[in-house]
Amino acid sequence: MKASDYRAAARQTLSGNWKPAVVAGIVYLVIVTWLSCITSILTKSDPHGFSWLNSINSIYSILFVLPFGFAFILAFYNFAQDSSDNRLTSNVFTLFAANYRKGLVSMLLLALIVTLISIIPMIAAAVIAVIPFASEISEFRYIIEDGNINPSDFDSMIAFVKFMLVLFPLIFIASIPALVYAYRVTLFPILLVENPEMGIRESFKRSAEIMRGHKWQIFCLDFSFIGWFILGLLSCGIGLLWVIPYQQTAHSHFYHEMLKSNDE
Repeated sequence: MKASDYRAAARQTLSGNWKPAVVAGIVYLVIVTWLSCITSILTKSDPHGFSWLNSINSIYSILFVLPFGFAFILAFYNFAQDSSDNRLTSNVFTLFAANYRKGLVSMLLLALIVTLISIIPMIAAAVIAVIPFASEISEFRYIIEDGNINPSDFDSMIAFVKFMLVLFPLIFIASIPALVYAYRVTLFPILLVENPEMGIRESFKRSAEIMRGHKWQIFCLDFSFIGWFILGLLSCGIGLLWVIPYQQTAHSHFYHEMLKSNDE
């Protein structure tokens, strides 16, 4: 199946079910971003008085956001298989409670592995980008003063733009190993829950075996949503309330196809 086929299957599943899917997307975004937004606002108003909120935000992200994302994947996977049960929001919280330990440990392990895979390539990318601009790096901090662009530092601004044009492609290249690994183990939440006897490491390994030769497919599926995400961002983020459940449902149909093919 092509990316267009998974998107078509997602639209068919969501037909008549957009409202509960969008509500679930809203809940997900609120859960993921609310504390980060509050932390950002308060620390900007008083960097020293509310610096402790950053630690709370980090703990919250680990203990709540990671396992909630795990449950979100499972809820949409079940929904894609049986769209008659469209209680997505309540199902997310039910799956969150039922699989909290598995979700927390597995998602935390994945985050640590992806971070370790990314460290060396990211450092190398930063060093390569900095070398041509080593003599100008110290001037970049004067480009923006009190949140406003300093028009008198035009030369530094040009150098900064060139630096970013070099840095961003290098960061993208450096992120490829971590992205490939994430695609390799993308099936692990479903494998863990559908096979209670399976351990986390085994689910990662099994997912890698099933995804062998199919990672390009899911990359193409994600790439096909770029235009939708751009439109969602241009609408002040409102459009993302539809794009996120749309993409997650398409992912769920992809997961089902991979597991079905593997069983056959």
